[in-house]
Amino acid sequence: RIICRICDHPCEPVCKRSEVGEAIAIRELEGSVVRHAPAVSAAKFRVKDKPSRVAVVGAGLSGLTAALELRKKGYAVVVYDAADRLGGSLWHLADDRLPADAILEDVEPLKHMGIVFSLSTTVDRESLGGQLVQDFDAVYAGIGCDAPCPFTVQLDSSSRVVVDPVTFETSMPGVFAGGSAVLGSAVQSPIVSISHGKR
Repeated sequence: RIICRICDHPCEPVCKRSEVGEAIAIRELEGSVVRHAPAVSAAKFRVKDKPSRVAVVGAGLSGLTAALELRKKGYAVVVYDAADRLGGSLWHLADDRLPADAILEDVEPLKHMGIVFSLSTTVDRESLGGQLVQDFDAVYAGIGCDAPCPFTVQLDSSSRVVVDPVTFETSMPGVFAGGSAVLGSAVQSPIVSISHGKR
């Protein structure tokens, strides 16, 4: 429901189908599936739990995708977000582009997968690389960049944390980062943010 409305289709410029015609109109295809496919209940995952625990900071697209993928692999996941609801910056979009019920319906299944959500909880840079790293086996920062972004993918003279563009590992041991936190506010791509969380 979310993706078919906000997909920025970065795959279309490199679509192989364009070699013999036009690229696949992926957002329109996604929208057609949502409109015409019969409703199905959320998939139930039976996974063997692993002993490792992961903290995900940020309940936007990237963070929620990371939480979903980690939980499907059996990891214990706790998601922290300063807001009191899931979805991050999705709530800033106009209702005619992304209705609130689409967000609520898409995030609802996550609440029944054993993911723990700690909302209305602010995680600052010190606790990101301090207490959370001590309490968890890994930390994924999928925070947005509405505020000044603490991450960068280039080495520079600022105090920002450096992120490896391939592994997403940061210069803070045990902390990984992706999504808008890495892309920066100048580059907004919902699909790339999701890709970061999945990878």
